[in-house]
Amino acid sequence: MMWRVLFLALVPLAAGIAVPADGNPLADYVLPDPNALTLKVDVLEPHPLPFQAIRLRVRLSNTGEKDVGPLYPVDSNLGVLLKGPGQEEFRPIADTHQSSVNPGFSGTTARGQMNDSMRLILHPGFETSVSFSFAADWGRGRDAVKPIIGVPGSYVVKCYYSGVKRPYLEQVGQIKVLEPSGADKTVFEMLSLNKSLAAALMSPRLVPEKELVEELSRIVERHSESSYAAYAKFALARALLFGKYDHPSLAGEARDGKALSLLQEASLDRFPYHTHVLVALRDHLRKHDATAKTIDLLNREHPDAMEWLEEAAKSQRQNVMDLIEKRRKDLRDIIFNDPPLPEAVLKPLTREFSEINSKENISKLCAVKWTPFRVRQVR
Repeated sequence: MMWRVLFLALVPLAAGIAVPADGNPLADYVLPDPNALTLKVDVLEPHPLPFQAIRLRVRLSNTGEKDVGPLYPVDSNLGVLLKGPGQEEFRPIADTHQSSVNPGFSGTTARGQMNDSMRLILHPGFETSVSFSFAADWGRGRDAVKPIIGVPGSYVVKCYYSGVKRPYLEQVGQIKVLEPSGADKTVFEMLSLNKSLAAALMSPRLVPEKELVEELSRIVERHSESSYAAYAKFALARALLFGKYDHPSLAGEARDGKALSLLQEASLDRFPYHTHVLVALRDHLRKHDATAKTIDLLNREHPDAMEWLEEAAKSQRQNVMDLIEKRRKDLRDIIFNDPPLPEAVLKPLTREFSEINSKENISKLCAVKWTPFRVRQVR
């Protein structure tokens, strides 16, 4: 656990990370030359079916011989475009927040705040990456939902990183959406006739309406061999956990146990919302103090997943603030010690006490905590 070792060394102030005096790690930012960087797009599930999600991993690598930076993290300056069957032009993916957190959005989320604290330098042979999923364009109301991949055929996804001098770094990925057959065709026809049901499967965040519970149960119980079943299990688990309505024959611990069982079953499927399922499973298992295996799986298999980075950012920033508060209490006890300490000892401690809550120091601490999450050696 490298971050633990690093973080233990942060008393009294973080060292070895240059942050300008105003606390902004990118105050001296200059658009870097794109020639030393390579952008790659991996389509993690290249053969989805209609009404299913796409999951991408976008990697920004230093393929040169010198350090490059400071850089904005790839998810802070990322655009995503898609071109479907018969379409001549790419169109932007307008809103992916119902699937992941918008890949171009930063600043006000925990991930964005931690990104902004970090002075990202890529050494030769190192990369920063992010993976995220999306399934639909989300209009106003569930009836306005439009699936990203509503029909079979060939799709091209284009990602671009705008944190460099023009021309921006661009890369494309190929997606082949297959024609549903067998059990998949049966579920596909159900989704085609019920926009609300399709929306419940396409979003890992929506809480399905009460009227959809029976339909979701039908997919889970009668079409378990379908590739849509994992989506339905996850949606049904959300209905049981968060639906503000009564569910026939399930209440209290029985309802809670059913949701846990569905999450555990869905976690066995490596579908685009696997990270979402694991995060939900971790949250559900907290009450049972049994989260260690789930967190280990998230760190091992999905270290750059946007959903997990959001959760990790909240935790790491809170750890920073907890450490600062503990240090402040320790300093207060030392400074106001009776009898007083010598002036030569008190002076640097008093200065540290006055600076420990500064924007600059918080940025330093956050950067040390966050960098290992965002940078790794190219394998």
